Amino acid sequence: MNKETLRPALRTDLVGSAISALVVIAAAGPLSDGIGVPTSILIALGIVLIPWVGFLYLTTRRATLRAAEVTVVVVGNLAWAVAAPVIILGFPTALSTGGKWVVGLFSLAVLAIGFVELRGLIDLRTTAEEIAVRQRGR
Repeated sequence: MNKETLRPALRTDLVGSAISALVVIAAAGPLSDGIGVPTSILIALGIVLIPWVGFLYLTTRRATLRAAEVTVVVVGNLAWAVAAPVIILGFPTALSTGGKWVVGLFSLAVLAIGFVELRGLIDLRTTAEEIAVRQRGR
């Protein structure tokens, strides 16, 4: 893996998050019936995703990715990936069986993209450190 994987990973995250926000808001009623979460909570989740999508959009549009912004993305994704099993296991009646599967599978997808972004972040920071060392040596 190299630093060229970071921007496509962030864009994948952006598209996935945008689609998720739209679907959760537009189909909150049917989703509520299927996964066992109240419609109002699903709509709120979709609305919360909108600023996240905006942040991802601004982050990916920069000519040079900023490590601090990518760190926020990585931490957010890894936090979601950790929170999902806690919700599934800690609140076993909060979701239907289908809801547990949906949340679990989404958390695996978020975890996967989070790890790709983490690896890209490590490469980004390493490159920045190498540049700084070279500049100090001049």
